[in-house]
Amino acid sequence: MSLSEKIDVLDLIIDVLKEHERELNDLIGRLEDVINKGGVKIAIMPPAYNGVYHQLMELLRKKGGLSGSEIARRLEKHDAWMRGYLYALQELGLVKTRRLGSAILYYPIEEEERGE
Repeated sequence: MSLSEKIDVLDLIIDVLKEHERELNDLIGRLEDVINKGGVKIAIMPPAYNGVYHQLMELLRKKGGLSGSEIARRLEKHDAWMRGYLYALQELGLVKTRRLGSAILYYPIEEEERGE
């Protein structure tokens, strides 16, 4: 393969990489638009995950003001998993929190409060 052929191949590779970069930038921009509009939240972590959401909301409506550890114990889930799940629900606007000393207490956000 001659030097000019090698340069042509490198030019082709560079052109292909630049095109892929443009396409990826376009996809990233579209994904950021969807995320900023809030359209991905439910797709990332569905609230009805294995029925835990409904059990959790029922528990919070009855008791309210429970810590993540207490909720995990009552729903028989791993403590770290439950804290992550509660954090995701808080980010989705489905539960609210209040601090009591070092504890974080969780409360339900009813449909009226969410504007549904």
